[in-house]
Amino acid sequence: MEKEVCERWHSYISANDKEVEVEKLLKKFERYIVIGLLAMMALVVFLSTVELAVIIVERMLTGKPKLFLLDISDMLEIFGFFMMILI
Repeated sequence: MEKEVCERWHSYISANDKEVEVEKLLKKFERYIVIGLLAMMALVVFLSTVELAVIIVERMLTGKPKLFLLDISDMLEIFGFFMMILI
């Protein structure tokens, strides 16, 4: 009888250890996924900001009537792109 109880208890403990190992593995996996997503999001925001700077400089330097002046359509495009980066 004691042997049966010991075997059950041992199997319960080893099953519990396996659950703990699986939980640790899942936590590591989740952490790597989150770090990867954060890195990709930071890269997208950085590249979008660089593109916004290029658009602003390009529009300001190619102003038809006067240099460094933007017309309404250019301002709306730049503002829209800026808001897209913020959101």
